Amino acid sequence: MSKGLKIFITIIIVAGIGIFLFFIFNVMFSINKLSVEGDTIEIKGLYSKSIEFDSIQNLSLLEDSPVFSKRTNGSSVNEIKKGYFQLEDGSAVFVYIEKYETPPFIKFTSINEQIIINLDSSDKTRNLYDEIKEKISE
Repeated sequence: MSKGLKIFITIIIVAGIGIFLFFIFNVMFSINKLSVEGDTIEIKGLYSKSIEFDSIQNLSLLEDSPVFSKRTNGSSVNEIKKGYFQLEDGSAVFVYIEKYETPPFIKFTSINEQIIINLDSSDKTRNLYDEIKEKISE
């Protein structure tokens, strides 16, 4: 094999790896979005979920960061945690956390599943909590 062909193949492999990594990081960080659409909390992206307000029970606002014993099927990069984790007490929980070090955290049960949500600022998280509280009390 000629030296030029080896260089060409190397460039193609490196470019392929770069494109793959770009895709993975793009999916992990930019596509995941949380929004309220009508009577539903929509989490879009790699760990998508639709949560109807009328299915929410045991709503609470946590002022301390939850402590996880392990990640069972999710991603955890710096302060961002998304997917399925296990709490210290062994219970399973679905999380959508944008800023792990920035309380508060919204915790509730929906269709027999514990869910913890935190947005990128305390104010946004408190506003979402207030909106959920108002919707489920109607």
